Amino acid sequence: MSQDWTPPIDLQSGDTLQNRGLNKILISRSDPASELDALSLAPGETWTARAAMTVRASTARPSISRVVLARGLALSL
Repeated sequence: MSQDWTPPIDLQSGDTLQNRGLNKILISRSDPASELDALSLAPGETWTARAAMTVRASTARPSISRVVLARGLALSL
């Protein structure tokens, strides 16, 4: 992943995104994607979708990073 926005990533409720890189990443629901309303994930930080949505990801500065999608891990008790 780079400073360019990724293609759309379709998420389902319970999907988790984790920043597995060394740099901050941005997650945007806007179309077109915008860092002005993006969620920021620090290295090692995760975020779980509460509803189905489409997002795009980018690094926060000129560098490369890695985001991992874990599908459907939410638990309801």
